[in-house]
Amino acid sequence: MNKRMISILIVLAMVLGSMGAGFAATESIASKDAAAEYHILVIDDRSLIAVSDIEALGYEAEIVGKIIAIHDETTKFHFELGSRTVGVNEIEVKIDSAPIKNGNEIFIPMAFFFEVLNYDVQWNQDLEKIEIEKRADSQYPVKFESFGFVYDCAKPAETISSTAPSVTELLFSIGAGERIQTRSTYCDYPAEVAEIPAAGSLYDPSIEVIVAAAPEVLIAQTHFKPEVLVQLTKAGIDVVAVETPATIDGMVALVKQLGVITGNETEARAVAISIEQRVQRTRILVQSAQQPSVYYVIGTGQWGEYTATSDTFINDVLQTAGLNNVAADATGWKYSLERLVEQDPEYILGGGYNLDTMRTSENYAVLQAVQEDRLIEIDENVFSRPALRIIDLGIPELLERFHPELDRSLIE
Repeated sequence: MNKRMISILIVLAMVLGSMGAGFAATESIASKDAAAEYHILVIDDRSLIAVSDIEALGYEAEIVGKIIAIHDETTKFHFELGSRTVGVNEIEVKIDSAPIKNGNEIFIPMAFFFEVLNYDVQWNQDLEKIEIEKRADSQYPVKFESFGFVYDCAKPAETISSTAPSVTELLFSIGAGERIQTRSTYCDYPAEVAEIPAAGSLYDPSIEVIVAAAPEVLIAQTHFKPEVLVQLTKAGIDVVAVETPATIDGMVALVKQLGVITGNETEARAVAISIEQRVQRTRILVQSAQQPSVYYVIGTGQWGEYTATSDTFINDVLQTAGLNNVAADATGWKYSLERLVEQDPEYILGGGYNLDTMRTSENYAVLQAVQEDRLIEIDENVFSRPALRIIDLGIPELLERFHPELDRSLIE
């Protein structure tokens, strides 16, 4: 069978056998090329497929102890029994299910496996079937157009300059960090960035340093001076100007876009699926939980009130974690002291400096969060950057603090 052309319909008869609660029995899969018996288990609402069936589709598999290695010509998977951490080529991601052994068979997460390989996996409610169908692969050249800048990506970029901390973090997440030639001084994570030459700030990048590094493409994000980017294009450096994601879905889209620019589309899909699965789990988990009211302070005091309102990335994070953002009644970043006092949130989140200001200023003494010392310091870099750390660290931190009764084992 040509595994790159299959379109599989997986019929879920949901016949329970002797495997115990939480398992579905062997199911049948009908494909375009052949009809065969495949083994499917359903655990915690995720389908797992037997490694022997993956081999029947033409993939190579090797099992040594708890380690399950599966590969084809371009992609290597590294699973471990009982672990939700999966290796995909040179990166690792966390997902919301783990391989298991049942009888003589070992099962791996089915949707994750196929989606990383660029298949679309959907549940067809009308047919009561899982449909798995190959997506079209990206074909170069690919055109990116934003903020008036056009980038014709003829091939994966081998050298990159990044002016945005979140872009830098995401490039490392998808295994493309070694291609970064220059960064902004704000790019401080992961630790490896210390070895990358700094080329000015987020707002005032050093044209001289960037031009000397001669990257194939520079990636800027929202906060940039157009005239600087124009000078770089005149120096022969292609520019991609991307929007700062305002939602977690927007962050996923950016991950996939960076995958196309770098050619690391397989790794980007793995990161995107990791994010989507755990966010979906989180949103389901908090549906029936109480939602404490919170205010996220970005600026305060003599400069006025600045916060994360309804159209911001941070707002989406707070709501995903089951929190009621009192500033969701506004847009933009500006708020008012009067409105804050009227909303009177139960908790205030923010950086240490802003929280200290609110503790010591009479303007905020009336707030219940101040009176009861419910001002919670968070890492502003983690929460303000649309990057993988918000999923790995930020949302779990919120769940642990505000919803300790919930089972976070499939999310962290």
